[in-house]
Amino acid sequence: MVKSPMRILLSAIFIFSMFAGVNAAIEDNPLSICIIWNQHQPSYQDPLSGRILQPWARLHASKDYYQIAYFSMKYPKIHQTINLTPSLIVQLLEHGKGKKDPYLSVSELPAAALSVRDRKFVRENFFIVPRYARNGRLMALLKKHERREEYGEQDYRDLVTLFNLAWIDPEIAAGSPELTPVLKKKENFTEQEKEKVLRVQRRLVAQVISLHNRLQEMGRIELITTPFYHPILPLLIDTNCARRPQSGITMPKSRFRHPEDADTQVNRARSFHKRVFGTVPSGIWPSEQAVSPEVVPILCDNGFRWMVTDEKILQNTMGKKLREPRNLKGSKNVQLYVTGDAGPTLLHPELLYRPYRVTINGKSIVALFRDQYLSDLIGFEYSKYEGSKAALDFIRRLEEIDRQLKKSPGPHLVTIALDGENAWENYSGEKTEFLNSLFQRLSEHPRFRVITPSEFLKENRKLPALKKLATGSWNNGNLGRWIGTPSKNRVWDILESVRNDLVRIQEGKPESKKIKAWESLYASEGSDYPWWFDSTPYPDALPFDNIFRTHLRNVYLALGEKPPDYLVRPIVTPPAESEDKEEISLPGIPDFVMEDPVGDDYGPGTYTYPTDPSFKPYRDLLDLVRYEVFVVPDWMVMRLTFGDVKNPWYGPLGFSHPLINIYLSTGEEGGRTTTFEPGSNVKFSPRNPWNYFIRANGWPDTGQFLASAKGREYPYYVKTWSNPERKQVMVAVPLDIIGSPGGKTWNHYVMIGSMDGFSMNDYYREIGKNRSRWAGGGGDVNCPRVYDLLYKKRGIQEKVLSGYEPGTGGRKAVILPIPVPIP
Repeated sequence: MVKSPMRILLSAIFIFSMFAGVNAAIEDNPLSICIIWNQHQPSYQDPLSGRILQPWARLHASKDYYQIAYFSMKYPKIHQTINLTPSLIVQLLEHGKGKKDPYLSVSELPAAALSVRDRKFVRENFFIVPRYARNGRLMALLKKHERREEYGEQDYRDLVTLFNLAWIDPEIAAGSPELTPVLKKKENFTEQEKEKVLRVQRRLVAQVISLHNRLQEMGRIELITTPFYHPILPLLIDTNCARRPQSGITMPKSRFRHPEDADTQVNRARSFHKRVFGTVPSGIWPSEQAVSPEVVPILCDNGFRWMVTDEKILQNTMGKKLREPRNLKGSKNVQLYVTGDAGPTLLHPELLYRPYRVTINGKSIVALFRDQYLSDLIGFEYSKYEGSKAALDFIRRLEEIDRQLKKSPGPHLVTIALDGENAWENYSGEKTEFLNSLFQRLSEHPRFRVITPSEFLKENRKLPALKKLATGSWNNGNLGRWIGTPSKNRVWDILESVRNDLVRIQEGKPESKKIKAWESLYASEGSDYPWWFDSTPYPDALPFDNIFRTHLRNVYLALGEKPPDYLVRPIVTPPAESEDKEEISLPGIPDFVMEDPVGDDYGPGTYTYPTDPSFKPYRDLLDLVRYEVFVVPDWMVMRLTFGDVKNPWYGPLGFSHPLINIYLSTGEEGGRTTTFEPGSNVKFSPRNPWNYFIRANGWPDTGQFLASAKGREYPYYVKTWSNPERKQVMVAVPLDIIGSPGGKTWNHYVMIGSMDGFSMNDYYREIGKNRSRWAGGGGDVNCPRVYDLLYKKRGIQEKVLSGYEPGTGGRKAVILPIPVPIP
């Protein structure tokens, strides 16, 4: 049928108005934001004796868990989502029944009644406090302790009082009439005043669960859960899945493959949550946001509607790069925000800011992929700024996201998901100023609404689909934090051995004993134990080693059997006894050698070391004095000699301080002049772009890394070992990846920074204007974070590293290479 001109005109008007309405809807709809806090503590309770071995569930309850929830009472428009893990809830319930950890038991004793052992315990453990409390009387007591001076009775009473007061949220403390006189006094506390602090603390701990329950009933928060003992679900299902994101990872001798344990951990979490809160949780935070395709059916079968994981999982699933470092060259109009940081360029906001329905083997669950960059700003970066400025910075970034999404069909949801406890310990004013300012601004903003995932999904049922899901976690998109190094792999070998013993020896045992034995095994499957091994200083890892082996010994004790002897010996070992060294035999004469000036570990000539005693004597530790290159069968080995090599933080590879970055310019096409990661804050000579990047430090999982300028990454292909007596660190890379330099001259860029395992700058320690306990001094906001460069003559390093433009967004220093001819 032929349409009349009038009919065509009306149709066109209709279609135009329809699309205009769609665009209007896109631009008019406020941006939905989801804030998810992960509140978790590993199981510090001995299942057999019932003793609570560590205080962190109690202390974080009075400082973080209560206050984070209470913000939703103060700001009704802010609908938060909170994950209270079962292992945390169990301990809070036990504290509510009057159970005491060792820190509380000694705190309750009068100072005059402290034994020699109690006094030693207080002096060794009661200086672990948040940043905002590290001043005044507490720091005076710390200096007295470091000088090994005797403490009097009042000193012990003050230290115990200040320690417990520091672990009460300052906003709550300031609003408590009971604590007002204590806060005014600041020192010379009485036993009665100390007891007031402990009484307020006990009351807050006891109210945490009831407050969350009340807020959920009011519709102010959504409560979710995590697999019961916080295991890494993909690894419980099959440890071999760790090879998917890291093909070169070293696997345990035994293959742990027990999907039934994963199902039990998930099922028990759901049932326990319902028992405590009276409702079935719709959402789940997989432990460490670790997921794999096999996890999806287990979560679906246990009734979960949605889960939260990391943006790297979405990137790996889609095979599309979501971010890239922002190039500020010639970009004068780039928004630098309040903190002076533009952040990486988000390539596909329309992909990241939306939930997806993931379907595996016919089972579907909604997946939320968090914005890792925004989440990490809160978790790691904003503590460096005033709380109100940091909050404004966050709002500006959300406004930019909103602007980018206006032309993209929704529904859109920005997911912020992070640890809700540890981040605040580095904020100068704790969380108080930042979160009050942030929530006030979010509440008043006309374009934003903070809602829960279930509220969003109730409004938006049609979601884009994913038919596959990458394997990995929030930690670099892989599972290497929990498997792949000697001690971590030993965890999985021991778990498999003990589990096999349990299945075998439980036959004929009373049911009550079987239940206790399995409870101990499930507790030992928690992610927190391998997390610490080979990744943190030996003293920090050892308590978790002890708790892990205690759980496994209890498997046997519950059944009336003798535990194996190997469960008595620690898994982690002091560096001197480490079995982690992999040495390559080197000839007596290197293929290349260059001396570097002694005593130039000062960057451009102005840098100083941080003030913490672990950096004593505040020189030599980052001073590269000799660089040698060996080409041996299969390997190129770089041997670096330093002014001194010490290991105060017990790096498993025998050294703590140097962060070694070596860039190789081999002459291949496709080289780069920008660093692999922006941490060092330098650029390279355009005449010699680099082709391969090598990173090494004293920790296997964060240090040993190899990458090409073309984007290929080769974790676990670098070998690093040390000889502290000779003050040497050796770094080896395989020739089958980088090629053989024999008969050629390659250019080497050799940079030494200060290792900081908590840094967001590719492990480079910050260098500010004035040095502090954990930051160097003598720098600027745009200075290189490099203490030493390899150059033969003194003065070249100083000139090169001074060649930056001070101030935010200025020109970076350009590094020149060293020609390394290999016969």
